[in-house]
Amino acid sequence: MSAPTIETKISEAIRARVATLPMASTYEIVWTDGPLPAGKQTYTPDPLTRYLRVTWTPNQTQRQFIGSNDPHRRPGVLQIDVFGTVSQGSARAIEVAGQVAQHFYTDLAMVFMGARVRVMKAPSIGPVFVDTHLQVPVLIELETYA
Repeated sequence: MSAPTIETKISEAIRARVATLPMASTYEIVWTDGPLPAGKQTYTPDPLTRYLRVTWTPNQTQRQFIGSNDPHRRPGVLQIDVFGTVSQGSARAIEVAGQVAQHFYTDLAMVFMGARVRVMKAPSIGPVFVDTHLQVPVLIELETYA
């Protein structure tokens, strides 16, 4: 079996860090690219359920060095949307978003099989959206050189 690609290594480094979020035991973690929470074929959120929706979006690879075998910069954005219940109120959802941001502090290195993924700057917390849930987006800019 061949070694995993750099894309897989980056994804696995990120997934490992997300799994250690302090609220992971009380909020379901739903990845937009799967896998779904245990025992679920599809995910339809219950308005009374708090959860985190996680989306990893790689950006365009950048060549910054001359040599053919030199590393390329591989930036991307990790978005973790905190979904709280409307009855819980926005202050609690914002607090959880702040805890997510603290978990991905500036210069944090996440490593998987030699691939080092780094948080580039303090995460940005967006405004509260209200629908069936309260949604607070947390945007985390990441980069890898490989």
